[in-house]
Formats: sequence, structure tokens, C-alpha cells
Amino acid sequence: MKKFSLLFLAFTSAIIIGSEEEDQRFLEKNGTIYKINGSSLHLTPTEENQKVSKSLDEMESPSNLVKESNLDEKDESKCECDMTISMGTLTALGDDADDYDPGTSLSVKFPTKYNFNLFGKDFNISAEVNLSNLAGINGDDNNIKAGIAHFHTDFDLPVNLTFGLGVAHLDQSGGLTGTGVLDITYTLPLLENDLSLGFRYQKFVDVLKEDPFLDFSLLDTYSFNLNYSKTLNF
Repeated sequence: MKKFSLLFLAFTSAIIIGSEEEDQRFLEKNGTIYKINGSSLHLTPTEENQKVSKSLDEMESPSNLVKESNLDEKDESKCECDMTISMGTLTALGDDADDYDPGTSLSVKFPTKYNFNLFGKDFNISAEVNLSNLAGINGDDNNIKAGIAHFHTDFDLPVNLTFGLGVAHLDQSGGLTGTGVLDITYTLPLLENDLSLGFRYQKFVDVLKEDPFLDFSLLDTYSFNLNYSKTLNF
């Protein structure tokens, strides 16, 4: 009887050990490791594979990554450029007012990446191309072409002040000259503050005289302008 009991106990232990070994069997299929359930013959992915699968599902597919990369390249290829267009009148000052009637002025101004610090203030540099004319009373019109570098800083005023230096060509006033400008602009609360009114005082200096002195009395003008600023995308 004792032998029978010992045999039964050993047989039961073997079955239990065998079932535990079956519960720990695994099968690899298509790169996924499955755990074999001996009682139901079902294949269940292991816990580690479930974590990996979940992580892969959460990751973006290569196609999405390629699309986002293309979008980034397109955004980087875009170029934004601020531009200000000014239109207004031009009037001569002093003795030249007797020779010329008021004319018109048109200019385009672009900011540049250049700046400098002077007297503790940061100045930004912009470039302007200006075309204007004065209507001759007893002679030809005085057509003016100028290239001007502007220097702008913030003075904490309700208006903006800009100083400029450049070169100009006057058809009726000696040809090539130097020029200096003072611009005062007031931003209007219209069109997202892209519209402003401007006043300009401009002096032309004769730089081609035979003697070493400059002639600052060549021509003085003033103008009233309407300015419109716009950002261009390329």
C-alpha cells in the first residue's frame, strides 16, 4: 500500500511539473515570440513583445516622417522680406523754390541684416531706392535718382526717427551728389499698423567741386509721404 501511495505521489508530481513546463513553452513566428497555453492550445504574445508592439504602434511610420521632413524643407526654402513703399510729393526749399514747382516722389525700402551700436543704442540699417522729380517753372524738370542707407533706432517717442546718407544724381543740379535725409513717420492704426504718414527733409551736397570744400547749399527739399509696409514671401 505504501508503494502504491509513493507511486501515485510521484506520478502526480510529474504531471504537475510537466504542466508547469508546458506553461513555459514558447513559439517564434514571423519574428514574434508566443507563449503556448497547454490547456487551451492558444498562442499568446509574451509581455515583452506586447510592450515592443505597443511602442512600435506609437511611433510614427516612415512615410509620416518623410512627409514631415519634406514640409520642414519647404518651410526652410521660404524667404520672407519686409518692404516699405512710399509715395508722396517733393517740394524745393529756399531760392530753388522759385525755379521748381512741387513734384512727386516714389521709393522702395528694404531692411538689411546689418546693425551697429553707437552711444549705447542699437541702430538697424535699411536700404532705399528713391525716384523723384521737381517740375521746372522756366526750364526742364529736375529728375532725381538716389540710393540711401537708413539708420534707425528706438527713441521711445510716439513717432519714428530715421537718419539716412547716400548718393544721388540730379539732372539739373550738377549731376552726382551726396545726400542726407531725416525721416519722421507716424504709424496709423490701420491695416494691422502697416500704414504710416511720413515727413522727410532732404539735403543734397555737391561733392564734385574743384576745391576741397563741400557745397551744402546745392538743393534742399521736403516731402510728405504715405508709407505702406508689406512682407513678401518667396
